[in-house]
Amino acid sequence: MPLNDIKITKIEKGLGRPAPVEDSTSALLMGAIALAADTTDPANPLPELKLDNLYLFYSVEDAEKARITKSYDEDNNVLVHHHISEYFRLAPGQPLYVYLVAQGTTFEQMCDAATANSLRTLLNVADGKIRQVGMVLNPAGGTGGTATAGIEDDVATAIPMAQTVADEVYALHYPVDIIIEGRGFDATTIGTVLDLTSLESENVSVVIAQDLDMLSITPSNGGTTPITNTGYAAVGTYLGMTASKGVADSPAEVGLNYQGNVQSLGLQKYINYGYGGKALNLYSTTDQDVIYDKRYVALRTFQGTKGVYFTQSFTCADAENDFIFLELSRTHNKAHRSIYKAYVPYINTKFRLTEQGLIPGEVVKYLENIGNNVFVQMQNNGEVSAGKTYIDPNQSVVLSRKLNVKWKMVPMGKLEAVDGELSFTLNLE
Repeated sequence: MPLNDIKITKIEKGLGRPAPVEDSTSALLMGAIALAADTTDPANPLPELKLDNLYLFYSVEDAEKARITKSYDEDNNVLVHHHISEYFRLAPGQPLYVYLVAQGTTFEQMCDAATANSLRTLLNVADGKIRQVGMVLNPAGGTGGTATAGIEDDVATAIPMAQTVADEVYALHYPVDIIIEGRGFDATTIGTVLDLTSLESENVSVVIAQDLDMLSITPSNGGTTPITNTGYAAVGTYLGMTASKGVADSPAEVGLNYQGNVQSLGLQKYINYGYGGKALNLYSTTDQDVIYDKRYVALRTFQGTKGVYFTQSFTCADAENDFIFLELSRTHNKAHRSIYKAYVPYINTKFRLTEQGLIPGEVVKYLENIGNNVFVQMQNNGEVSAGKTYIDPNQSVVLSRKLNVKWKMVPMGKLEAVDGELSFTLNLE
C-alpha cells in the first residue's frame, strides 16, 4: 500500500472554453495608430504595434498583450480595443484576425483592390480562412465625413466595392461576408435615407446599431476631455454575435434562453441604446419600420421580454435575391467551401466510360454521393433541411473534359413573425 497522500486529477476541460470553430473565423479591418516598441522598462519591454500587419487573437487578453488596451483607445480617440472586446464578449475563444490600417484610410480605399493594404490584402494574407469580416473607420477626432442620403457618402460608395471583393474571392473558393460600419446615420432623414436594396450587394451588411454610451466616453486614464466617437456603429458586437452562431442561425435571433441579447447589466453594455445618436425609444414605430424596410441592421426590443436585440440579419441584396439574410449567405458559403474541398481530389482523375462515351451509372452514383455526403453532414449540423447532387449521365466528358453538376439544397426555415387570432368561443371543438 503506498503512502497516504492527497490525489488530485488534472481536468483539461474545466473552464468549458469553446473550441475554435472554422465557421466562426472572423476579422476586423480598422483604422488605427501605430505604436513604436517601448524598452523604457527593460524587464517589461512593450512590443511594436504595427499597421498593415495581420494579427490573430483568441481572446481580448491576446489583443492587450499586443498593446491594444482600453488606454490605447482613450489615448488615441479610437475604438479598436472596444470592437475587439465586444467580439470576444459574445464569441469567447473564437478566432479573430485583426488588420490595422492607417487612420484616415477611407472605406472606399479599404475596399479598393488596387490599394496596397486593403480588404483584399487581408483576405489573401489570411489564406482564405476568414468567413466574415467587419470594417471600422476610427477617423481622427472620432468624426467622419459628409452624409448625403442619411449615411456617410464613404459608406454608400464602399458597399458595391466590397461586393466586388466578395465576388472575386468567391471565384477563388473562399467566399466571405462583409459587415460595414454604417457611420453617420442621420436620424432626421428617415424618409430619404439610402435604401440599401438599391445597391444589390448580397454579401455586404450595414450596421447602424449603437451602444450610446460609446459616443462620448469619460477618460479613465486621468483625462478630462470626453472622448467622442461620432458616427460609430456596433460592428464588433454584431460580428461577435454572428461568430457565436452556427451558419444557419440568425444573429438577430432572440432565442429560448435570450442568447441573442446584446445587453449586459453587469458589464454596463447597451444600457443606453439606439442608432443615429438617438435612443431607440425616441423613434416612432413608423420610423423603425422604414429603417427595417431599407435593410439596416439596427436594434430593437420586445415588450415584456428582457434584453436588446438586432432587428434583423439583413444584407444589401434586393428583395428578389436569395441572400437577403446573412445566415442564408453563410450557409451557401459553407456549402461552397465544403463541396469544393470534397471534389478537389477528383480533378484530373481518370475513370472508364461506356462504349457510347458516357459516364457509367455506378460512376455517376459515386460522384453524386460525394456531394450528397456534404449535405448529410450539413443536415446533421442543422445547417440545411435537405440537399441533393444531380449529374446527367448522358453528358460526354471526352470532348468537354469537364463534368456538369447541379447541387441543390433546402435551407432551414425561419420564423420571422407570428400572425394569429385570439378569441372567445363556446367550445374548442
